[in-house]
Amino acid sequence: MLRLFRVELIRAASRRVVKLFGLFAAIVVVIGAALVFFNTGNHKDPLELTILSEHGLQSGVLRGVMDVAIVIGFVLGATLVGADWRAGNVTTILLFEPRRARLALTRFLAVATISALFAVALCALVFLVLWPVAAVHGTTSGIGGHWLWLTSLGILRSACVIAISATLAAALAFITRNTAGALVIGAASVMIFQPVLSILRPGWTRWTFAANQSILLSGGTFDAENYKRSAGYAALVLVAYLAVIAAAAIALFKRRDIASSS
Repeated sequence: MLRLFRVELIRAASRRVVKLFGLFAAIVVVIGAALVFFNTGNHKDPLELTILSEHGLQSGVLRGVMDVAIVIGFVLGATLVGADWRAGNVTTILLFEPRRARLALTRFLAVATISALFAVALCALVFLVLWPVAAVHGTTSGIGGHWLWLTSLGILRSACVIAISATLAAALAFITRNTAGALVIGAASVMIFQPVLSILRPGWTRWTFAANQSILLSGGTFDAENYKRSAGYAALVLVAYLAVIAAAAIALFKRRDIASSS
């Protein structure tokens, strides 16, 4: 299985969509850093590097970056799986690995790994490009061991959230057999189902996917009804949702005819 995982990981990393998202993110970060550099000239509005993360990514620049990365991870997960269905490559892949459950699980792991690495690399890039800006037009005061530890934990939690979101999208793409289907389901859940549920059943909000994502990103918090939930508990809720949908995707993948979709 390790060999298959390496193959799937290389395939995922070499996909054009991954490279395009990586290039786009790098360009946006560099342009943003350049704008910050010029706007903080002459020390009119000095940059404090600690604004990258406050209280372990509960807020700050990196928290905003991770919120965007969650969306990117979901799109990546749906695309990496859905594109093979659309191109009719699944039949060919099954010739080399006929064990469908093994193939699906390995692909989920590859999607989760690529998405998590993307999140960590994006945070590292933001930190590296803003450090010299703060050194020249601001201050790096407050960047010590405690700050780095809390921020690292926040980035780790964010990588887990993004990996779960991307894997969920991949499972939905396995079910719908296309990228668009997974994206439509995800958008409908965030924009329609969960907001309506919060209005009709406010007490159920704490069980929604989005609410538990936010709790895990923040490292544990209270919801609107002052219901305390730890980051670990939120992670278990997210993993449970993912396990159910992934199991359904694998079951359908094992039973349904593949040739008719190619």
